[in-house]
Amino acid sequence: MKTNQINKQEMNRDEICELVATQLSDALTADESRRLNEWIGASEANREEYDRLVEVWNSTPDVSELSQYDSKKAFAMFVERIKKADLKAMAEPDVEQPEIKSISIRRYTINFMRYAAVVAVIACACSYLFYNMGQRNMEQAFAMIKVEAPQGSTTKMTLPDGTEVWLNAGSRIEYSQGFGVNDRRVQLTGEGYFEVHRNESMPFIVKSPSLNVQVLGTKFDFRDYPSDHSAMVSLDEGSVAVGLRSSHDGGYQYRLLPDQRAVLEKQSGNMRIENRATTDRLWTDGTIMLNGQRLADIAVDLERSYGTKILIENRELAQTRFYGVFHRKDQSLSQILAALTATGHIRYAINGNVVRIYR
Repeated sequence: MKTNQINKQEMNRDEICELVATQLSDALTADESRRLNEWIGASEANREEYDRLVEVWNSTPDVSELSQYDSKKAFAMFVERIKKADLKAMAEPDVEQPEIKSISIRRYTINFMRYAAVVAVIACACSYLFYNMGQRNMEQAFAMIKVEAPQGSTTKMTLPDGTEVWLNAGSRIEYSQGFGVNDRRVQLTGEGYFEVHRNESMPFIVKSPSLNVQVLGTKFDFRDYPSDHSAMVSLDEGSVAVGLRSSHDGGYQYRLLPDQRAVLEKQSGNMRIENRATTDRLWTDGTIMLNGQRLADIAVDLERSYGTKILIENRELAQTRFYGVFHRKDQSLSQILAALTATGHIRYAINGNVVRIYR
């Protein structure tokens, strides 16, 4: 509880809502994206609050599209939905909720107007809105479906369009019950491998807190854990278009070819495209590939794969790199640690669910 209070002092409710709304309308700057990601990763309470705001956004008629015609009304709809969600939650017994604060509609409108398109013919805009409101109301009625792979396990699922998705440990995917009616959009947290069913008339779009990916039909791996310093998209077949969530124009600035990987460094906002020598989907069958990774990164993957906590003695040790291939179904965490110990670089001790690595 104390950590949550500190984070709310560092970033108040108005700022959080503003950053989330701007992110989901594809208009965050690199600095704003960094601030939001740091806040999300600061505590589980922050992550839950972020997920709640995303749900509110997704359950509101497309405010980013509506804002092109009436940005004030779009933000009013989003903020009003937040207030209603808070009031409804507070009416439920034994549930502690954050204090409801008055949100300045004017402030949001000014910020959002920087990205809204200027519409000269109001009559055309009104006609467009009336035409689409019935469709939007129908989409709003669809509930969001969430599928999670808990720590220590992976999950395979098939979406309504036939697309197959593997979720790595500690990952979640969200999509509307109306998926495939007018669009094919999913929200990813963590890591997923996608074999997308081809549909040239309806692109498949995956969004994470850092990146957007658009494809027609292809196979690719998408990794964006909130606690990771980087986000990554690796392509096996076909082609994918990759864009930054912080991009002002909301476009897809990069295109990948097979055996290429896009890596975003979250703190700096720098994106690089590189060739890869090995496939990134080996985890889908339980393979753990160590190809020169730092011990710090290996520890994070082992924590997720085996549902444990790993502590490394010092920073120098955390930078040690290892190579090897293991299989989660056939080898326990102790066996993997024993193999790493055989290199002579580390020792380890296990106490319950906590592993300590030292020299």
